[in-house]
Amino acid sequence: MACQVLIDLEPGIKGLAVAGHSEGSVVSLMFLTEPRAENAMVDTYISLSGPAFRFSDIMMNPDEADSRNGIVEFSSSRVFLDLYERSTLMVRYGDKIPLDITKKLHPYGIQAMNEEGKQYLRDYDTVDSNKLIADVNVPVLIIRVGRDASISPNDADKLFEARCGAKVGTYRAFFPELQHHYKLVPHGMSAMEAFVLDIDSDDEVSEAIRKRLSLLR
Repeated sequence: MACQVLIDLEPGIKGLAVAGHSEGSVVSLMFLTEPRAENAMVDTYISLSGPAFRFSDIMMNPDEADSRNGIVEFSSSRVFLDLYERSTLMVRYGDKIPLDITKKLHPYGIQAMNEEGKQYLRDYDTVDSNKLIADVNVPVLIIRVGRDASISPNDADKLFEARCGAKVGTYRAFFPELQHHYKLVPHGMSAMEAFVLDIDSDDEVSEAIRKRLSLLR
């Protein structure tokens, strides 16, 4: 197991943390809650902008949606929101999307993926992160940001609430002006522009993680 390899490579190690960003946070939760993880000697878990809602539910609530006009925008593409939601549900349930609908959607959206890719998303869509994080038996740090166009800040709150009955501590750190990749978003920038912002990630997040990890020593 990878955790044991790390411990063997660093004999003086004081603690071991598992962290996952976005979709990676779901993978981390799946690992930490499977039976063999009990022997992994993990001391803490860090959720970095992890989703609380299932994949299709997140996709059907895009920040780019204009509910007043029933439109969702993807860069230069504009799609009717009801058509977008209908096709997303088709992917969720494995229904074939008619060609006339596909032509009206974003050419690089999930609806245009091959069947193998869609099946992966269906498998991913079955994972309930709230249930999994409630079952994690080590301290948890939840990183929440305020300018995330992919994962709503509400997801972090929901994950925190799911930990209310946990026997070990749950902590959170909030960075209101950072986007999904922890970059500082200038005021007035659109969600799409912010997502592809080409600057370094902010040191505040790594510092919050450092402080939490320092408690392992």
